[in-house]
Amino acid sequence: MTLPSFFKKSDPKLDQVVLPLPSFWWSRPYEYAWASQYAKGCVLDAACGISHPFKFWLTEHCSEVHGCDLDPKILSHSAILKDIAADFGEQGAARIKQEGFLNRLKLLRADLSMLPYGDKTFDTIFCISVFEHLPDSLKPVVMKEFHRTLKSGGTLVMTLDYPLASPPFMLQVIEDSGFEMTAPHDFSIPDDAISGHGLMCYRLLLNKKRSI
Repeated sequence: MTLPSFFKKSDPKLDQVVLPLPSFWWSRPYEYAWASQYAKGCVLDAACGISHPFKFWLTEHCSEVHGCDLDPKILSHSAILKDIAADFGEQGAARIKQEGFLNRLKLLRADLSMLPYGDKTFDTIFCISVFEHLPDSLKPVVMKEFHRTLKSGGTLVMTLDYPLASPPFMLQVIEDSGFEMTAPHDFSIPDDAISGHGLMCYRLLLNKKRSI
C-alpha cells in the first residue's frame, strides 16, 4: 500500500483511461493509476468533471457508479459528449456514446457540501484534484458529507494540489471529520515529485472508522 505522500515521476501511471489522456493533464496519469487500485462496490466520483474519463473507467470495475458535479452540463449527455469531443476528439466522443458508458452512470448535479445521497451509501468515494478549489471554510463541511455518505469502514480516495491545499491543514480536517489514515503519512517533497503549472500533487487514503 502506498503511503499518503507526494506523487513521484517513478510512480506508476496510465496514459489511457478509456480514452488517451491529454498531455496537458500533467497529474492525471499518476492520480488515476493510483486511485484505480481502490475501485470496488458502490462508488461516487465526487466533482467528477464533464469530460474526465475516470468515471467511465469506474463503470467497468465497480458494481454501481455515481458521479456528481456542480456544472449543470453533468445532466446532459449531449453536453458531456460535446466536452469529450473538445478534449479527446470526435472519435473519443463517438466511443463513449457507442459503448454506452453514459447509460451505466448515475449522474447528478450536486454541491459537495450538501450531497444528495443517503447515509452510508458508498463503499468508496473518489475525490480527484478537487479540494484545492474549495475555500478552507468549506473543506470540513465537505469532509463530513463524505463521512456521512460512506458506509462504515468505507474508503475515501483523494488527490490534492500543493501548495493550494496544504497537508497540515488537511490533516486537521481529517481528524475533525472522523476519518483515519490507512497508513502513516510522509509529506516530505521528493526530488522527483511530479509538477505542473507551479503545483505538485499528493494523495490521501482515508477510512471511515468512527462516528462523530
